[in-house]
Amino acid sequence: METTQSWNSVSTLEARDRSNASHNHGFALVAVMLLMAVVGVVTATVLQTTSTEIQISGNHKQAVQEFYAAEAGLAEARSRLRKTGATEVSFIADPAVTSDPSWTAYIVESAEWSPSVDPEYASHETNVIPLPGHPTNTVVQPNSLQTGIPYWAKIRHKTEYDAERAGHKPATPHYVDLDGSHTGHSKNNRGNVVYYGYPSPADTVPVSFTTNTSTPWLPIEKIVAHGSATNGTVVLEEEVYHPPGPNQLGALQS
Repeated sequence: METTQSWNSVSTLEARDRSNASHNHGFALVAVMLLMAVVGVVTATVLQTTSTEIQISGNHKQAVQEFYAAEAGLAEARSRLRKTGATEVSFIADPAVTSDPSWTAYIVESAEWSPSVDPEYASHETNVIPLPGHPTNTVVQPNSLQTGIPYWAKIRHKTEYDAERAGHKPATPHYVDLDGSHTGHSKNNRGNVVYYGYPSPADTVPVSFTTNTSTPWLPIEKIVAHGSATNGTVVLEEEVYHPPGPNQLGALQS
């Protein structure tokens, strides 16, 4: 009897060991499956993060390209407003004897360019695309000095309307108003051109001003440049003026 009980005891222990081993295998399988699920989630997150970072990097690169293209447009416009010689063929200027408030000039690098891409386009303005020997051309033709950078630029005189949009009021003037009118203006009626120079022979410091008479000083110019890439555009705008020098229009004698 004692022998039988001993064998029964051994059998029970072996059964318990097999049961524990089975449970351990089950727990291990569950742990492995959980670990695989976690690894899968982490992998998917890494792939998604990497994809997003690549997209952000691409968007940044595109934005930088657009910005520098627009900068190049501003640079060309500035250079073409600067006359360095009597026969400078690339020089751009208002051909009117008295500065025309509606004068606008474009610099384009592609024959596919259309005025419809300009959100500020106004049909009543001159909208010229100056060519050498033809400063009043309005037919779309590439007139940029380069063809490798995707930009276009618009040049026009600064007017009273522009100053008013920037906050000019009689109580807080942005320029010396000498044209005798203080009424507001609109896109269809921009008012007079804003010049930079000396309103009177007695002035010693140049200022922005308007006048209803002729003046030897030149207008302030507004330049808007659009730089493009694959699907986007960067727009940069600046105001420039010709340095007036001293308020001395006659010959100097020693």
